[in-house]
Amino acid sequence: MDPTTWIVYLTRSIRTRGAIIPILSEDEREELIGLLNDLVSGQPAPRAYLAQLLPLELRGKLDAAGGPTFLSSRTIEICLVSGYELAPPALQGILEHLIDAGNANVARFSDRLTNPPPAAAHPLDAIVLSNRLPFADRAPLRAILRDMSVMQSPTPILAIGGEVESGRSHSAELVSHYCYSQQDAVFCKFALTPTNAAESGPKEIAVDLVIQLGGTAAEVPPPPQTSNKEAWYKELANWVIGNANKSENGINRRVWVVLDGFERGILREDTFQFLVELQRLFTLGITARRHRLILCGYPEELVLKVGASARKYITKPLTRDHVVEVVEMIVAAQPAIPQEDRAIVMAETLKLILDNQVPPFKALTIVGERLRSAIERAGI
Repeated sequence: MDPTTWIVYLTRSIRTRGAIIPILSEDEREELIGLLNDLVSGQPAPRAYLAQLLPLELRGKLDAAGGPTFLSSRTIEICLVSGYELAPPALQGILEHLIDAGNANVARFSDRLTNPPPAAAHPLDAIVLSNRLPFADRAPLRAILRDMSVMQSPTPILAIGGEVESGRSHSAELVSHYCYSQQDAVFCKFALTPTNAAESGPKEIAVDLVIQLGGTAAEVPPPPQTSNKEAWYKELANWVIGNANKSENGINRRVWVVLDGFERGILREDTFQFLVELQRLFTLGITARRHRLILCGYPEELVLKVGASARKYITKPLTRDHVVEVVEMIVAAQPAIPQEDRAIVMAETLKLILDNQVPPFKALTIVGERLRSAIERAGI
């Protein structure tokens, strides 16, 4: 593709079918599908022919029925979605078969398979998250979360503040990304909004968290409400932590709870009192060593109650350089872009993402959505 086509490809909002890993451009993908279709069209059993070209662990993903063109397309798509996960990559077998069949020109793709894009050294260093959301800058936040990820951390609670739409809630995405990369970590989140705040009392929040932890209120019901509300808040908090402490398949889970939007303007008083008891438990015993509480927006008086057990982080506006870092990664993840075209693709993609946006970017909604669209188009 020429530079203009790449720019349109990376910045338009419509996704292609499937999650295409950036080993090939769209044109190159279609080229391989066509060559594979030419080979399989004369075969009496197209699916069996194509399945034997795939690694054993991927053969079950190939559809049981379909014509040669459809099955050829699915075979290439399966390889691209697998990306660099296998050694050698799944696409390598397809390329070797096509070369043996006289299609020497596809050998040009082999170099890409031996040079995968660099992975982040640590999941908390990721610029593009597993759900394809961009996560630029925030080095101090990453450092705090990295410290909290070890059991020896003295601060089990993190309070994230900042202006509205400055990315406080978005911080939870990095926590989620980290948890899903760890076998023993569990991510739980409850978001308080003007819509649900009135009916989100202590019991409702506790039940929601326990269900996320794999429990059920029917099998192990929450403690019944009593006239002694303070005692009931403590019992509810103990019920939540008790479920967090349950092992799963012999593994002691590390639970990261994110409470988003729990601010005084919409927070019920009984919910506040429940949070006082819940966060207190996060500072004690094995819970303080194993589990973590993240507050994205919070009442100052809540955090003051746990003193040094909580750290604070204030979100900062993004600069143009932070956006450049993400765009550079998007372009770098497209090895099919010719080297001589990369500068113009980079510049024009950045221009379209920042169109009508003035740095520093305090409200991240527009820039964030444009970056995510480009990430999805790039297939990172």
